[in-house]
Amino acid sequence: MAIAFFWALCTGSWVISLSTAFFFELFWLDIIPIGTFIPPLSLFATLASLVLIHVLGIQHPAEIALVMFSTIPFASLGAWMEAKQRSWQNREFNMLVVSTRRGNANSFVPEKLIYKGIVHTFFLQALFCWVSLYFLFLFLRGLLPQVHYYSWVSWPLLWLLASIGGVLALRFRRAPCVWGSGVLGVAGVLWMLAM
Repeated sequence: MAIAFFWALCTGSWVISLSTAFFFELFWLDIIPIGTFIPPLSLFATLASLVLIHVLGIQHPAEIALVMFSTIPFASLGAWMEAKQRSWQNREFNMLVVSTRRGNANSFVPEKLIYKGIVHTFFLQALFCWVSLYFLFLFLRGLLPQVHYYSWVSWPLLWLLASIGGVLALRFRRAPCVWGSGVLGVAGVLWMLAM
């Protein structure tokens, strides 16, 4: 929500920015970053969605939904990339430990290791963001003209779909079934009202 607030402050697009962030807050609610688990890059999905919505100049929730759902797989891809980067950095750390145990502390300086890790992380994350945004822009630019058929999509419906994250966070076995029944019921009512 903080990213959306600052984005809206810069662009003036308050409703779309906060609505998009609220969708992702609900959607990622079940994913708790504890232990060695690397969660999807939820901030990337939010920021990438806001950037693409702004660049593509879209405002309808159906178009925005396509953008948001397109960024979700890239959030998981970013987590996979971060896990690979951490394993590479672990090898560097292991080299430091071996070097100090052999009494060659001067051959492998910890400050250099930290600086190198920060620089590599910055450039790898920046490259991932730029390549992902470029690919998503090309993909969405070609697909967005087809979305006008789904004019019944609204923010409340998108928030209802995203609330599966909150339902899964409850850790009750029957909760997803009750949620699914509720979503189908609401979708059915909205569809009937739209006809």
